[in-house]
Amino acid sequence: MEAMVNPETRPEVRPPVPVPAPAPQDADGEQSGLNAAMAQAAEGVIIADSEGRIQYVNPAFTRMTGYSAEEAVGQNPRLLKSGKQNPEFYRDLWATISSGKNWHGELVNQRKDGTCYAEEMTITPVLDAAGMISRYIAIKQDVTERKRQEQAIRESEERYRLLVDHIPDVVWTADPNGQCVFITPNIETFYGYTPQEIYESGVWYSRIHPEDAPRVRAQFTAALTEGKFFSTEYRIQRKDGAWVWFDARAMSSYEKDGKRYIVGTASDITARKQAEEALRDSEKRYRRLFDQNLAGVLRTSWDGEILDCNRALAQFMGYTSIDEVRALGLRASDFYFDAEERQAFLQGLKSKTAGSNHELRLRHRDGHPIWVLANVCLIEDENENGGRPMVEGILVNISDRKRAEEEWKKAKEAAEAASQAKSEFLANMSHEIRTPMNGVIGMTDVVLDTELTPDQRESLTIVQSSAQSLLGILNDILDFSKIEARKLKLESVPFSLRATIAATMKAMETRAAERNLELIYAVASGVPDNVIGDPGRLRQVLVNLVGNALKFTEHGEVMVQVDAQSASKELVGLNFKVRDTGIGIAPEKQKLIFEAFTQADTSISRRFGGTGLGLTISSRLIALMGGTLELKSQPGKGSEFSFTAYLKPGEELRREPTKGDLATLRNLRVLAVDDNATNRRILGQTLRSYGVRATLAASGSQALTSLRQAARDGDPYPLVVADAHMPEMDGFTLVESIKQDPRLASCAVIVLTSGGFPGDAARCRGLGVSGYLTKPVGDADLLDALLRAFRGQPDRETIPFLAHSHPVREAQAGLHILVVDDNEVNRRLATRLLEKQGHSVVTAVSGRGAIEALEKQSFDVVLMDVQMPDMDGFEATQEIREHERRTGAHVPIIAMTAHAMEGDRERCLSAGMDGYVSKPIAADALLTAIEQTLESSKSPALSGA
Repeated sequence: MEAMVNPETRPEVRPPVPVPAPAPQDADGEQSGLNAAMAQAAEGVIIADSEGRIQYVNPAFTRMTGYSAEEAVGQNPRLLKSGKQNPEFYRDLWATISSGKNWHGELVNQRKDGTCYAEEMTITPVLDAAGMISRYIAIKQDVTERKRQEQAIRESEERYRLLVDHIPDVVWTADPNGQCVFITPNIETFYGYTPQEIYESGVWYSRIHPEDAPRVRAQFTAALTEGKFFSTEYRIQRKDGAWVWFDARAMSSYEKDGKRYIVGTASDITARKQAEEALRDSEKRYRRLFDQNLAGVLRTSWDGEILDCNRALAQFMGYTSIDEVRALGLRASDFYFDAEERQAFLQGLKSKTAGSNHELRLRHRDGHPIWVLANVCLIEDENENGGRPMVEGILVNISDRKRAEEEWKKAKEAAEAASQAKSEFLANMSHEIRTPMNGVIGMTDVVLDTELTPDQRESLTIVQSSAQSLLGILNDILDFSKIEARKLKLESVPFSLRATIAATMKAMETRAAERNLELIYAVASGVPDNVIGDPGRLRQVLVNLVGNALKFTEHGEVMVQVDAQSASKELVGLNFKVRDTGIGIAPEKQKLIFEAFTQADTSISRRFGGTGLGLTISSRLIALMGGTLELKSQPGKGSEFSFTAYLKPGEELRREPTKGDLATLRNLRVLAVDDNATNRRILGQTLRSYGVRATLAASGSQALTSLRQAARDGDPYPLVVADAHMPEMDGFTLVESIKQDPRLASCAVIVLTSGGFPGDAARCRGLGVSGYLTKPVGDADLLDALLRAFRGQPDRETIPFLAHSHPVREAQAGLHILVVDDNEVNRRLATRLLEKQGHSVVTAVSGRGAIEALEKQSFDVVLMDVQMPDMDGFEATQEIREHERRTGAHVPIIAMTAHAMEGDRERCLSAGMDGYVSKPIAADALLTAIEQTLESSKSPALSGA
């Protein structure tokens, strides 16, 4: 009874006070009865004085606390303090009883043995006659068990409330009338109504969907009357008007007041129903696509049971539907045309080596094969087909395609046969035409090189020109036919661009000289020299364009200019321009010239000749090089053809001036003389690129004036580069004047000519000329001539006795040559041409004869016809090479062929031949081929061995 005394003022320990004995019975019978009642009371009783000292405790107190009366009397009730109440609790209690009021409440105290117990206590202050508190009486009841039960109830209720508040399903109870008497609050989330609205208005049954209400009501009635529990799904309208699906289950029942109540749950299954509906729609769509798909769809078990197939598959197999397939008891094996093919396909599926886009043959109902393109997969899913493997696939009927492919293959073979026949016809035609033309052109050249009367020479010149024209027409037609058949392909080989252009210009110089035209070319310094492409086709385009320019130009010049347009690691774009001062082309006729067999004016072909195919062929070749042939022209002023060729860059091998070369030429004073302004400009640019101080003169007399003035000024010209053929004073007269003037005699002179004439070389030697170069002059040739002239080393090789002779050719005179050809005219022609150059010749009429001749004697070179009876040139070459592999020897073999078709050169080289020349054979072409072959094979003939 600690609470009976102020905890701040009460003493900690009180000495024991004798327990007052109950009053004598005779003194006061009522008091005696009260004492007996307290002693027998079930509640604990404590009497304390106004100071809080315990004066009396009854036996119930002892039982409750474990303290005896002797232990408790005289003590403060705080000996029972458990520490479970806070100080505020005791202050409130003390304030109440100090004011004379009763206090009633519950608290937790501590027994003697240290255990705690709950008690319910009432404290009553007792007042004396003066109205002062004389004592306190406390009645205590142990309520520990009750508190435990209350706590258990509270915990149970809390668990229940947690369950009710958090269970996803709705829990409900219905009375015998079907009226909801309890429902969990989460119903509002699903239904829109609160539990209270449901209790008061009974809106449940009235909002069930009319189609579902009778069934639901019958199930509820059976559950209430017969105890038949149920699970049912129905639609119900929410408060907001939306329809939702519920799954209601009656799970138990109980009776109250003789009436049966049922308890159940309900869950919102709207999402599931929507998913089921979507699944049904998807299944319908899938089935519709499955049945309407034009491709066949098939599903079988691994052992061949047909599980499903669509209408398309059944129909192209010859059946009406899957039902008929099943009715006939067909299996997958019945569909395959070939059992081994099926086993191989299934094995591939199992090993995952087959599947996508696999072509199979199936068996139609009537037995014929059907080709299908099958995209099939093996399905191993434990959730499908009872966990058994399935084969599923889409099959497209490609029988029509296979038939078309077979027909196309036959047509292709027929076309290829026709194309091969056409190619063979062209080859044979070429051979048959070139063989007699070889005799005509060759023998005409031979006769023209003899003494003839003027009339004879004129007649033979006409024959020669006509034969060359016919050969040009033949070449154009062959090239055009290859282009039209898309059989013309470009080579991709490394070559020197400048050397190719220089050789092309050299080949055209005679035609330019014959027409008294200047042929000029310039390659810009930024243009790479070593490139990868088709030099032969590039040369063909340039020959065509330059040839046309020369043909249609009567006065002036033809200029070829090459500039770099673009460059990357992959491609080099080179811009070519061929400009002339010829007749020009009218604007309205410029497009016509690019069409096959067409010229700007029909009178042109009568006046100048030609097939009209040249520009067409050139245009197509340029297109293969990635460019376009373009034209700018004005009638009477000339034309400019331009195109861009895209080539791959190669390793740069061109000879560039060394530091020593540049040091030698730096500040060297040179006078360049040429009456042609373009030539003069280009020559000046080239000289200045070497560091030379170049001065330009337009005539011989102007040059002499400049030379004499420079000598008087003490700064003479050590070198003059002069054109040979100029009006008024030509180059030779200029050289004579220089050598005759003592002040100028030490000046070195290099002569340039647009066309070499017999006697020019000898005249140069006699005049002491340091160099004699034929225009157009290549950069490398000019550089070498400058260095030789300046160093006082005249280039004997550049000053031959005849302008058209060749130093290497002279060194190769006296070769022993075997000519192999089955045509007598060709043998005689080759013999005449070669013997005229000082060579000895042996002939053979077949490949077998060539082998026999080689067995008897050695030859420096063999000229081998390709097409011969008995043993052709290819077979003979292969046998010769086989023999040489054993002996270690090697004789150069040059093919002579009249085919001149694409692939002939490659075939000749692959057969082991070293060179190639096409018929009709021109003397220069044949001798050049011999030179090049001997140089590349490093024959002992070159060293004179």
